[in-house]
This record gives sequence, structure tokens and C-alpha cells, in this order.
Amino acid sequence: PYQFSGYLKYQFLEQEGQTTPYAPGSYLGKKRVLNLGLGALHQPQTSWSLQGADTLYHGAGVLAADLFYDQPLARKRAFTVYLAYLQYRLGPRFVRYMGANNPASGAVPGEWVNGRGNGAPVLGTGANWYLQLAWLRPADTRNQRQLQAYASLQWGRLEALHDPVLIWNTGLHYLLNGQRSKLTLGYQSRPVFRASEHLVTEDMRKHMLVLQYQLLFGG
Repeated sequence: PYQFSGYLKYQFLEQEGQTTPYAPGSYLGKKRVLNLGLGALHQPQTSWSLQGADTLYHGAGVLAADLFYDQPLARKRAFTVYLAYLQYRLGPRFVRYMGANNPASGAVPGEWVNGRGNGAPVLGTGANWYLQLAWLRPADTRNQRQLQAYASLQWGRLEALHDPVLIWNTGLHYLLNGQRSKLTLGYQSRPVFRASEHLVTEDMRKHMLVLQYQLLFGG
């Protein structure tokens, strides 16, 4: 089936590049950026559900708005804010569980609904708020290396879940060569949901510590 999508962005201050399908997320003190964006997507017959013996097909729809602010500060510091609101319509009680790559393939059977490994409900029919903050400072006197502390918060109200979804992350980037080479130590807290009778409620929280290195080739 066809899909209609669009995104409109107004750039109030310095301009971002439009040559890649992604944004860097932070210009590390090199640009002063303030953007406001609005987007929408619609595609028919993307999911289905059973009502008795009948198969019902449902379209997908997303409405979204976001705000991005990147501000250089004195002494080669910088502050970054990203805020987004997304309203999903993906079919009745649709939820998608996702997690970081994990060598484990097992899952706790029965009433636990998060699935295998470290999955969490990241989107579904309902509403999501997402907030990301970052603070940058030099790691040496010549600013050849930098430290960037970050925190993110996702809060959602999904139709299939009785309790709201709260996922938060925090960590520290050690930027060896800007975004081209960086080492990250991060921490995540996520909910684990359990089905009981007709409700799916948060039963506990799990935590994850991640150490990763990212290297960009070309570009």
C-alpha cells in the first residue's frame, strides 16, 4: 500500500546541513541552532487484528512535533536540548518492544510481556514524550578532546498498558575526535511489564550498563 509522510522544519538561527538522512544531535559548540519541526505519516493496512473469526486491518498514523536547541557557551562549553512529542495510531493495543543487541535469546514465559533479552516498550498506539539534554566541556587545554554528559527521558501513555512507560538513560561521552571517534559509558533504567487478568502493569524495573566505542569511516 501507499505511504504519505512529510516533515516541515523552520531553522531560526544557523542552518543545519541537509545532505544526510540524519542529524548529528549536537554540533559540539560549533553552531548555534534553534529548530522547530512538525511531521506526519499515514499508511493504510499496516497491521491486523482478530475480532471473533474476522480479520480486521488497520492503518498507521503518526503526528509529531520536535524542538532542537544547540547553544555554544563561554570557555568552549556547549548546551544541547532536544524535545519531541509523538502521537501514534498503529492499530488497537499495538506495542513494539525493543532493546540493545544482546547475546541472550531466552525469555521468561507466561505473564511477562517484555520479550527476550533487555527489551522495553518503546512505542505503540498512544502518545510519547522524549527529552534529551547534554553538556559539553573540553577534556584538555587545546580542546582536542571533549567530555559530554547526557541524559534522556522517555515517557509514554500507550493504549495497551495500564501504567505509563518511563525509560531513562544517562552517561558520558569521551570525544577523541568529535563525533568521528568517541567512547561512551551509559546507564539505562527500564520498566518490566506483567499481564494479570485484563491489565498489563509495571511490575519491576531493570537496569543496564553499556560501554561502547563508535568510529565513523568516511563522511
